[in-house]
Amino acid sequence: MLLPEDVLRGDEAVGSLSADDNRDATTKRDGSDPDLPVPDQEAWRKLDDDVRSAWDAKLRHATENEVTDAQGTGMRFLPFPFVTTFDVDGDAAKPMFAWDTYFVDRALLAHGRLDLVRDHIRNYLFMVDRYGYMPNMNNDSGVTRSQTPVYPDGIWRYYLASSDIDILFQAYPLLKREYRDYWNAPHHQTPIGLTTNRDLGDQGLTPQMAAEAETGLDWTPIYTGDVRRCVPLITNCALVRYARVLELIARELGRDSEASEFADEASTRTELIRKYCWSEKFGLFVEYDFVSGSQLSYVSGCTYWPMWAGVATPPQAYYLAHNLKLLECRYGLALTDHKYGDPHPKPSSADLVADLPKDAVGGLDQLQWMYPAGWACMQLAAVEGLDMYGYPRFARRIASRFLAAVVEQHEKTGKLWEKYNVLDGTVTLPNSRYGNSPYLSWTAAAGVLLGRRLFSEETHYLRSERERLANTPAATTPGQEAAV
Repeated sequence: MLLPEDVLRGDEAVGSLSADDNRDATTKRDGSDPDLPVPDQEAWRKLDDDVRSAWDAKLRHATENEVTDAQGTGMRFLPFPFVTTFDVDGDAAKPMFAWDTYFVDRALLAHGRLDLVRDHIRNYLFMVDRYGYMPNMNNDSGVTRSQTPVYPDGIWRYYLASSDIDILFQAYPLLKREYRDYWNAPHHQTPIGLTTNRDLGDQGLTPQMAAEAETGLDWTPIYTGDVRRCVPLITNCALVRYARVLELIARELGRDSEASEFADEASTRTELIRKYCWSEKFGLFVEYDFVSGSQLSYVSGCTYWPMWAGVATPPQAYYLAHNLKLLECRYGLALTDHKYGDPHPKPSSADLVADLPKDAVGGLDQLQWMYPAGWACMQLAAVEGLDMYGYPRFARRIASRFLAAVVEQHEKTGKLWEKYNVLDGTVTLPNSRYGNSPYLSWTAAAGVLLGRRLFSEETHYLRSERERLANTPAATTPGQEAAV
């Protein structure tokens, strides 16, 4: 693969995007777009205020009394209150989810609610102490697996905002335990040195689907129906960041030898991701099937997690930035480049209807992590990755697209939603699995953070994101970052 001579100049080195290749043919050479949807700033401020007021209104408990009152629901005890994920009433709103709570915390930190973030952290650590890992959720149906391990990044962010050294002393031994004894345990190991996903005995799902649920992407075509054969990008990139956080905590606590070990582990995993998952053919990171020894030819939003985690090299970041066109639609990045066939067994329509949340809209095709769905967590990973590698105009473009959909639908419905149709900006999708429901979590985080990215607090946002992986060489190559 030949690179332009100025490839390391980040946003200053922008290749041409032809109309034939791009869903949005108006995108210009500098990453701008004269027809770009632009969210209304005042409408965004109203959204931000509504989210701020929702934190206390959506606070839930799973103490002994609540667990007793909820007998038959599978709820498990948590010692501290937590903000619910779904913005609906009933038992479905009650669990604290593993990776969803990370995004809730990102928005809480932006709003200065360190008190609630601290309670979430203490719940997380309680679950790791009890189970050896943070389960998918504090519910019987979620304790046989975890979810994408991004939460430790939130603990470090909390520390930077609070200087709460006590939390680091509490968290460090438990995070080491989860990282080493769960995520690097034999059932997650593969012959190539990267991690796969597996479930430890869900009675309601097939082993293949239960393992896929641990990725957080329930359900998607990109693992061809059996993630246990794969080394998911989203999981391994999160584990790179996990090791970097352990390195940072260890250094902060004066344990330099342990910090060096975690730095080495992060670097080793980084090199393995590049080796097995970078496609020279497509100029993207793709999923890898270690059983067949082959890359899978699905284009998905997971390709931008190596930028978020600082895994991509500057030349790889260049191609990733310019291949946004493969996923970019009017209202953000679709999860995949097009619709794929479903490799999973079909659930009965009766089961789907029985589990349908209140206020849900849309069709029930089960591949909800697929085109044309756009998910806030994927937009955030891409935007933050692009910013860190010096592509702020590209990041701003994606942020503007998705935030426009979030703001417009909030104006129309008064709610945030779990996912969006990035073709038309609505909340109606043919592939909603259990329907599309009112939602906080990563959608609240996208609303709060991307609004700050686009409006008055942009400079602070960019600085904090660029400094986040200051110890990651790939993200800090001299000359990489473009001026803002």
